[in-house]
Amino acid sequence: VDEIKIVEDMMYVADYKSNKIFAYGLDGSFVGVLMRQGRGPGEYIEIQTFDVDDKSLYVLDNAVNKLIVYDRNTFQYVRESKLNLDAWDFEVLDNGGILFAYAPMAGNRKKDSEVRYRILVVDSDMNICDRYFAYGQDECDAFSLRHYLSESDGEILYSSLNEDGFHVFSQSDGSLKKSVHIKFANPIPSDSRSDFSQMREAKYTYQMRSPIKCGNIMAFMIAINGEGQSVLADQSMNFYVNSKESLRNNLFSVIGSNRDCFVADW
Repeated sequence: VDEIKIVEDMMYVADYKSNKIFAYGLDGSFVGVLMRQGRGPGEYIEIQTFDVDDKSLYVLDNAVNKLIVYDRNTFQYVRESKLNLDAWDFEVLDNGGILFAYAPMAGNRKKDSEVRYRILVVDSDMNICDRYFAYGQDECDAFSLRHYLSESDGEILYSSLNEDGFHVFSQSDGSLKKSVHIKFANPIPSDSRSDFSQMREAKYTYQMRSPIKCGNIMAFMIAINGEGQSVLADQSMNFYVNSKESLRNNLFSVIGSNRDCFVADW
């Protein structure tokens, strides 16, 4: 399981290796599968990531820079849009726009004339409305995260390898609501965030994906002493899991939330 989205009475599970998205009822009953690899209209070469709202399922295909929209119940092709931007992750907004997240990599630096922001908010016609977190031409992250964004209770949480903490955006219009800093005991120095070998050798503490919120509790995947650990925290960043005798050795990897429950793979 690479990613999971739950909307009303349906659960959508992505397997990015096979480029398929499976749909299940909340009782575990199989509903259908999206598998439309190809180069024609309504087809994708690869699924970078996906999102679901009350009507549609959206697939981001970075191989050909397009966003494809399907009916979320029938998987029938609806439309697609050519993208003039780069993105690793995205969330659909209530107003019909989209919030895209991007991180610069060493082999993917942009030209001077191109837009260099980690967050872009576009309207329903793919026109850029807002830009957040500009980065320099020579700036890059040591590696990409599997997930930069998560959504819960009308909020979108964004984090990256560039900093320790996360930012909260409005699900309604993509506006920035607040930023939260996390003080780790062994953080990555600012001049080492693009150096993968140094990060691995020093065993710094850092977030491995965006946090997942459920009510007043958040689940984090954090690299601690070179190992990924699932930990829980309240909104004041008081971490509940911090010893070998605690839940750290028993808490499954959290990949989503639904109502008042976390969803984990096992």
